[in-house]
Amino acid sequence: MLGIISLTLGAIMGFVTSLMFKHMRFLTHSAVCETFVIVAMSMVTYFAADMIIIAGIQMSGIISLLTCGIIQSHYTWYNLSP
Repeated sequence: MLGIISLTLGAIMGFVTSLMFKHMRFLTHSAVCETFVIVAMSMVTYFAADMIIIAGIQMSGIISLLTCGIIQSHYTWYNLSP
């Protein structure tokens, strides 16, 4: 249960980040802005997973952070500025 919810949260936030970069082109004007948004969304994923407590079990922020990073690297890469 712990791993499934953490993986799901990381995947959702990874896809949200990639969709943000695909549809909000103003985010890709500078490399600094892109880097900040990617790191900020990853940290939101980590902190959200650490705050979720279901039936006394705390979710793993590390699992969700790694999942989010893998999905961001796979899908967001093509929407970044050159």
